[in-house]
Amino acid sequence: MKYRIPLIAGAAGAGALALVLVGPGSFASFTSSVTANQNISSGTFRLQGVAGTPTVAGRLIGDANSIGQPNLSSSTGDEPTGPGFNGNTLTFNLGNINPGDTYTEPVTIYDVGSLQGQVNTVTYTPGAYSAAARNLESTMTVTVQVDENGTWTDVHTSAQERACGGCGSNGTPVSAASPQTFVLDNSFGPQFLQPNPNLYSSSQASSHGFSTNELSASFQIVFSFTDTSGSQNNVENVSAAPSLSFNGTNTP
Repeated sequence: MKYRIPLIAGAAGAGALALVLVGPGSFASFTSSVTANQNISSGTFRLQGVAGTPTVAGRLIGDANSIGQPNLSSSTGDEPTGPGFNGNTLTFNLGNINPGDTYTEPVTIYDVGSLQGQVNTVTYTPGAYSAAARNLESTMTVTVQVDENGTWTDVHTSAQERACGGCGSNGTPVSAASPQTFVLDNSFGPQFLQPNPNLYSSSQASSHGFSTNELSASFQIVFSFTDTSGSQNNVENVSAAPSLSFNGTNTP
């Protein structure tokens, strides 16, 4: 298509020249666009625990022969697969327990997801009700301890926190016959966790080139079979199966 570009005098003023484009229509415009597609996926926060070897302390430990010694063992269950928030299950076995003994169960908690988080409570639940089991639990105390800069510190319960008006004091052992919630909001605060799906130690993390901070949280569960002045024959050859859950939240 051809366009004429004549020189016309007039409207622009006497003696002036103006350029006028004459044609059958206006220019067309080219268009273009860029598309940005998104693939969005959410992260995960999942706790995994590793059971340590339980230990026992008491006046008569080592005094009896092998038959008279306590039977202590632990096992660490596999992390469940598929969706869901539940971590794995740890099992501690305390057998042939003796009045006056104290049993310590080490637990290490990791964040095996992809998002950071924290452990903020530990809930204790007595075993399924039976009169005999409840009698045994009534003669025992339980506490949760957290590693605070190399020192094992008793975690207080929510009831202890209320009783002292939010003073933030350390905890004390409580009855193993009653449900308890241990709260990590004292001076040591919640136990923060960075994603650590390989369960690296600090030295392993350093060798792989990432921060060694907050890779795990260390706890101890302590059961004491109290030695009272009265007869304890009513809890001889009795079993109980209480449980504890370490509860965490993602911290964005």
